[in-house]
Amino acid sequence: MQTFGLIQNWTLSGKLFFLLLICFISASLLSFIGLVAGMTIWSLPYDALEHYSEYGVEGIHFMRLNQAAGAIGLFILPAITFPHFLGQQSSQFLQTEKKPAILLLLLLVIYTLMQLPWINAMSEWNNNLQWGGAFEEMYRVMRAKEDAAAEMIDNLLSMPDIGSLMVTLLVVALIPALGEELLFRGVMQNLFGQRLGAHAGIWLTAGIFSFVHFQFFGFFPRLFLGALLGYVFYFTGSLWYAVAVHFTNNAGAVIAYYAFQHGIISESPDVWGTQEGSTVWVLTSSLIGIAGLLYLRRLKTT
Repeated sequence: MQTFGLIQNWTLSGKLFFLLLICFISASLLSFIGLVAGMTIWSLPYDALEHYSEYGVEGIHFMRLNQAAGAIGLFILPAITFPHFLGQQSSQFLQTEKKPAILLLLLLVIYTLMQLPWINAMSEWNNNLQWGGAFEEMYRVMRAKEDAAAEMIDNLLSMPDIGSLMVTLLVVALIPALGEELLFRGVMQNLFGQRLGAHAGIWLTAGIFSFVHFQFFGFFPRLFLGALLGYVFYFTGSLWYAVAVHFTNNAGAVIAYYAFQHGIISESPDVWGTQEGSTVWVLTSSLIGIAGLLYLRRLKTT
């Protein structure tokens, strides 16, 4: 694809504004296409997306389609086009040229699954934070938004059969993992890192990554997960490893929910690491997380 170099000499704030503009235009266009496609496929009215739960299975399918289209428009398309305005090829700027090693990918899959106890424990703590005084009204508003988001996620994770599991893995695991890593780690972390340094870039990107989900009762676990993804990318030098970790985290939760819904396992994956007596598992999970990053750092320096 031809490069333009239109904004290569712009300031960081100018580049970020241009990126946001691309995201807005692309997300609006793809969301509109998803809306029209859903209305056509399932013969639903234009407001069915807002009230998807009232239209049964078709409403949920409509919502999944719109989620997928919106994610492609918001994350994937802007990320792969933005580098060309910097005068660079996408694969070079996003660091997707390096072919991942299969053994390291497998190790990272196992490593990611072992992070679930500390992520759940931190999620439980974050979810139970109480805001009083001057923040009480803000707390009620944010809690209402969190409950609405939780209801949508429950509908997304409704999987009565293998077919719906495959669709959910695509919409909830693969597209977000690929898209969010392309945009946040591939584009934003690179931009911030070039200007502010690698570590500042990683943590600033992780903070933005967590903030834009607008689920503040899960802000801290998502912040640390974002930082972990950032360091995986930084230490390995290939975005594909961060995509693999992100996908494993999402897909592991989806598959565990499917197993719980169909009686294959007896406990929801949300409670792993939060039950009484889980301290050892949480500490072990945390230590494995730190040890894994130290190992990756060693790989970078050898």
